[in-house]
Parts: sequence; C-alpha cells; structure tokens
Amino acid sequence: MIVSAPPSEEFVSGVLSIQIHNITGLELQKLQKQDKGDGGDDEEEAERADDMPDSYCTIILNHKKIFKTRTKPKNSKPFFNAGTERFIRDWRNTEVIVSVRDAREREDDPLIGLVYLPLSKVFEKRSQVMGSYFLVGGIGYGKVRISMVWRSVELKLPPQIRGWDYGTLQIRGPVKPKGGLDNGLTNHRIKIRTNTGRVKLYPDGGVWRKKAGQNSDETFMAVRKRYSSAMIVEFRSSSIGPDKTLAFAVLWLHELKDEEDETKCLKVWKGNKESFRKAQTCCEFNGSGDKDELLGEIEVTVRFWRGLSGYHKSFAAKSKNKDMRDVMECLDTITDEGLGDDNDDENDTTDDEVDSDDDNSDIRRKRLRMHTNDDSTPPSSDSEDDGRGSGSSSSANLSLSDFKKVKNIFRNPVDGLTEATTSVLAPGHNDPDDGSRGPRGQLRDYKDHHKQLHRKHRGIMQWRAAREANHLGGKLTRLKGNISGIFHHDEKESGVETEI
Repeated sequence: MIVSAPPSEEFVSGVLSIQIHNITGLELQKLQKQDKGDGGDDEEEAERADDMPDSYCTIILNHKKIFKTRTKPKNSKPFFNAGTERFIRDWRNTEVIVSVRDAREREDDPLIGLVYLPLSKVFEKRSQVMGSYFLVGGIGYGKVRISMVWRSVELKLPPQIRGWDYGTLQIRGPVKPKGGLDNGLTNHRIKIRTNTGRVKLYPDGGVWRKKAGQNSDETFMAVRKRYSSAMIVEFRSSSIGPDKTLAFAVLWLHELKDEEDETKCLKVWKGNKESFRKAQTCCEFNGSGDKDELLGEIEVTVRFWRGLSGYHKSFAAKSKNKDMRDVMECLDTITDEGLGDDNDDENDTTDDEVDSDDDNSDIRRKRLRMHTNDDSTPPSSDSEDDGRGSGSSSSANLSLSDFKKVKNIFRNPVDGLTEATTSVLAPGHNDPDDGSRGPRGQLRDYKDHHKQLHRKHRGIMQWRAAREANHLGGKLTRLKGNISGIFHHDEKESGVETEI
C-alpha cells in the first residue's frame, strides 16, 4: 500500500533511496566525419572501440554533489548497481540530478549527459519508481536505468527548517535604523557578509543603500551551509591602518523560510572582539557581559532563494571546489535544455509521467532566471554594474567590463579569447525576429552561445588541443589559490560519498 501511494503530504520529511543500475547505448557524439570501412556495424566491435567513454555517474541532491560511482572504462553498457540513501527535509521541493561524465586525462571531465529528477514529479503517483531515462545536454547519448524509493518519517519540521543548505540571500531595499539607534552609527558605512559573499552599503538620508548611481536597492550574497551560518552586519569606520568595527548585528539564517519575504529587526551591539566572535558562533547570543551595550536595532527585509546561483561563481572558482563547478555546469545544462520548465518531461520512459504543479510555476521560473549561470559574474554591491543590460557607457562600467574579460582569458584561455574576439569583430546581439545571418551575424550567434557549444565540444572545442589548453589554463589560475592557502586555516569540508 505504501509503495503504490504517493508520499504523505502531512509528513513531508523522510528517507530517499536512489540506485543507479546500468546504462545502455552509451556513446559519444561523432562531430567529425569518419571514413567508412568494411565493418563498423558489429556490436561487439563497437563496445570495444577506442572512442568508448570511461564513464562514471554522480548524484546531485539540492545542488550538492553527494555520491560518485566507480569509473567503468571503455564500455558502452556499463553496470554500476550503486546508490545511496539520504534524509530529505521536504520531498516536494527536492531536486535530484544524475550526471554521467567521461574520465579523461589532461582534460576537464566532459558531461556526457544528465537526468533531471524533481521529486514532486517523480513521486506524484507512487513512492517507488524504476525507469529508464535518456541522457541529455552533453557530448553523448545513452539511457540510464534508475530506481528510487521514498519512505516518510513521522516528523513535522517547522517551515524554516525544511530549506536547502545552498542558496542566495537577497536584501530587498535599504537597511533602516530603528529603536533609537545612535546617530553616530548612521553616518558610517555597513558591511554585510555571509560565509561566501559580502556587500557594502553606505549612509544615504538616514538609511543604508548601495553606491549612488546603481539602479536597484536589492543586493545578493551567496550562502552555503545555511543552517550553521549567519549574516553578519558590521558598522565600519575608516582609520589609519585597518578599518574598525564599531558595532555589529547578527541574523542566523536558520530563522528564514525559503523564497519568502521577511522583515527582521536585528539588535545592534557594541562590544569587544571576544563578544563579536561569540555572536558569530552562538545563535543565542544576547550580550555576554557588562562590556556589551545595546545601541538599538536595524530593520532589514530579506529573502532566501534556494539553490546555487551566479553569485557562487567566485567561490566555485577556487581550486578545492571542483564539485561545485561541476554542479553549476549541470545547472547551466538544465537551463539551456529547458528541463526546468513546467512542461512534461519527455525523457522519462516510465508509466509515471506527470504534469508539474502549476501553483509553484511562478516561483520556479523566477528562481531559474535568477540562478542562471551566465558568462559573467553578477556584480556585488561594492562594485559598479558592468552595463550589459542597461546600455551604460560610463568609463567606470567599461573599465570593469574590460577587466572581467581579461581575467576570464587567464582563467579559461579558449572561452575568454572566444568571447573577447567575437565581441570586437561582432559587437551587439542579433535581432531574434530576423532570420538572415551573414558572417557577422554568425559570429554574434557564436558569441552568445559559445558556452553551450563548448560544453558539447562544438566549435573550437571539438579539437583536443583547445580542450587541453583550457584545462591547463584553469589549473594554472587555481594554482595561485593553492599556494596562497597553504598557511590558511580553513574549515574542513565533508567529501563526496563513493563506492569505496
């Protein structure tokens, strides 16, 4: 009875078991014409061909890589029979991505294809499913057989505890003083930071806003480990030498609900370094002694968007965060292939094909648009806008845009040079209503879609030398982070579960 019924709407928390059985018809797309020989159609010879991928699978749960299988070398029908179990806080908004990659030396492991499995669609009719799904969005083809089982537990978590660990914190509007906050503090700038991102706001008419000249008062910060971290607000004063923190306020992110606007009043404390350190590590901090003085409150309107976004790019670029870079590549693929849309999933060949929930369609579209990982890193609040969408032509915007292009060339030589060259030869974008394409129009198309083309090893990336150059450029860029972080004490990151 449990198997044949959908998961409980009353008890939305439970245990998910996912098993990857095998892949059939696994092959890489041949981009260059091959010479026709006498043979070539023999199935056994095709299975032992030199261009067969060395495939392995990864399981991504709520934008976090949690499991990796063994690598099956040179096999078009690999059997894995591996899986994992995880506790899920809310099955209705949980997303599972199964990606298949080709293990290669001197190259970034390319994405052969992926399967996007939102549990709200997978378990709409049954709590146990087994089906075959086509791999899409990568450099190859295949059909992967996956089984999933759900078991609810008798537990009712509050809404703010049922969220995701990764997300983007949005500050909606200016930060306002409240509760008779000392006038001296309203004249100082504030720095707001999380464990992954930070922004700066400046006093403007009794409130704190972004720099003058920026269009919106909204700011965004990347967040990871949301349930063990806080948003820190520091009141900073300029001085000879390092700037000083005059006062601080703390908002623990486990108090926020996913994708809901909330207005929070935060206590502003004046204390020493010990109190400031304790406030960042103890969620029940309410003053630690006589030296801590309550100066007033500030009012801030926030919204927590679940999932990775473009604001995580700077953190993902570090050498040790390869798993996050792989996840962001999968998110790019889902967006480009339209898998996150609310239409029926044509890749699912089981009998459990369902329609998506129309009530969540607006929120899903907004989140996918905001979390699309485009070519440029979104500007933080302490930097100027790059002017891509506003058409601004100020010298500050142009210089920042040029700096980002030069920086991208060093990080990804082929991608960076492609974008820079096509921007010079064919600036602007094509008219979507005009289907005619001359040489400059084709260059504009290549500039706008070179990320998708390169991910599928098209364009210049069809040549192995270009892929090796891009891989080497990324390694050299991240080498600086390895050297500078030798003596830096950092928190220990939990690894990805494997079969070993």
